[in-house]
Amino acid sequence: MGNFPKFKDIGNNSKDSIVQSDIFGHRFKSDQNIDEYLLEFLQVVISEKKLYVEGEGEKITKAFFPLIDKEKLEKIEFFPESKIDLKRFVFYMNSKDESRSKIDDDAYYEMINFIKDKIDISCNYSKKDVVKFIEKLLLGFSGVTKNRSWYAQSFLPICNSMILPETMIEKKARRNLDKDFEIGGIDFEYGKVDTECQTNRYNFMARGGEVYYLHVLRGLIKNPKYREELTNLLEKQLNEYKQIETLSDTIHKIWVEGIKEKYEGIILEKKITKKLGFIPIEFGKREDYTVAEITNFLKSDMHPFEKIEILSKGIVFQLINLMHSEARYYIGKNTRQAWVVDMTYNFSKNKELKKIASNSYDTLEDDMTNAISNRIYETEKYDVDDKDSKFKYAIDDSYKLCRKLAKDIGVLVPLKGSGMRFTLQENILKFLVVSIIKPGGKLTLTTFIEKLYEHFGIIIGRNEYKKAMEDLIVEPISDFSCFDENEKALSEMLKRCNFLRDLSDATSIVENPYLN
Repeated sequence: MGNFPKFKDIGNNSKDSIVQSDIFGHRFKSDQNIDEYLLEFLQVVISEKKLYVEGEGEKITKAFFPLIDKEKLEKIEFFPESKIDLKRFVFYMNSKDESRSKIDDDAYYEMINFIKDKIDISCNYSKKDVVKFIEKLLLGFSGVTKNRSWYAQSFLPICNSMILPETMIEKKARRNLDKDFEIGGIDFEYGKVDTECQTNRYNFMARGGEVYYLHVLRGLIKNPKYREELTNLLEKQLNEYKQIETLSDTIHKIWVEGIKEKYEGIILEKKITKKLGFIPIEFGKREDYTVAEITNFLKSDMHPFEKIEILSKGIVFQLINLMHSEARYYIGKNTRQAWVVDMTYNFSKNKELKKIASNSYDTLEDDMTNAISNRIYETEKYDVDDKDSKFKYAIDDSYKLCRKLAKDIGVLVPLKGSGMRFTLQENILKFLVVSIIKPGGKLTLTTFIEKLYEHFGIIIGRNEYKKAMEDLIVEPISDFSCFDENEKALSEMLKRCNFLRDLSDATSIVENPYLN
């Protein structure tokens, strides 16, 4: 096994390395929300980067996806912008009280006053009403807020200004800052309200989006023909809400200018340096598909808000598939994964299909468990006393994580109880159609089902199960009739989503209705 980048700072032969990171890339954690995978991916995309290249030194670039010799790339750093003042303005009064502090109270109301001073109004609304309207407008673009402190909340990544890194505030440190603020008077360094925050913690944004970025980057180095197109598509997507970006930038500018005018010599900006982790080079088995899929998807003229929502789920789906593939490689199974997907789960009593699909999902958890077990127990790398605890943590951040994510995006049923198996919901089906079929393109239903198997190992019909049997991936069976109902159920869902058109009794066409 090798890593991309080479990442000499973390060697997977060290006993201090993280087991699950060695296998699946550095790293995935259960606290990361679905939307934060896309947010974190885009955060790396738009940030300035520093590349450490063997024999060439350091290179600074603003390219979304820098072209570089993948064999020489040792490390990537990137420099996101915090803009915690924007989070404070939008989320502070809409979050739980225990996350607030005296100095942040003061900063929030300072921001309100700065904005009021800039408002030139000639209608019946007061300046206070206008500020509250702006706050509520931006709050409408909140992404992850559930039970989190204001500084740990995030926006939907609809434009550059809302793609902000994770920021954490340690409560004890904030209380101490409150005391300094109360007694400091004019000598207090007010800039600490923004700079005394932790910007390099990985609590919620746990690197899953960074792993996806490295996967896409490596795919683009291998397939440079997609690089310019994907860059342009992402730029277009992030410019769809230009007015919101301008408003957000203006709010930030008002804060910076206002506070610098009030406190001469204040330092508000603190440079953030983040370091990308690594992925196993075996992720390359899927990178051609991933790059083509995300490019196809972004080319389609879907509503930009819907596009973000579906892409967030689609990226997570790709990553679960990728992790299973990597686990199989790691334990020496030189065949692709096969996911028998039950499209009949909510209306049929097809016990045979349920059993086959449930066994198929069990294989995912078994493969991941075996990969982790092999890594921990069959090497001399780890101390005997540490092995059991390392195994537990690795399980939590691998198959248990995949189980949670699959349920969150609606592709694993039931939510509780036995017999867990894969299925497809309309949002994921939409991602699959739009990412596999080019805008305005068409495939026969038979070909589309074959493509699902080719791209993701998804088994819907009897033909794909037979192929998997021939390759010794699935258990042999003699009666394939249960798959006929499954294929019909997929057809019905495609029709409901306006993706399927019957040309005759024998031929149906799956089409991507979105234009380029």
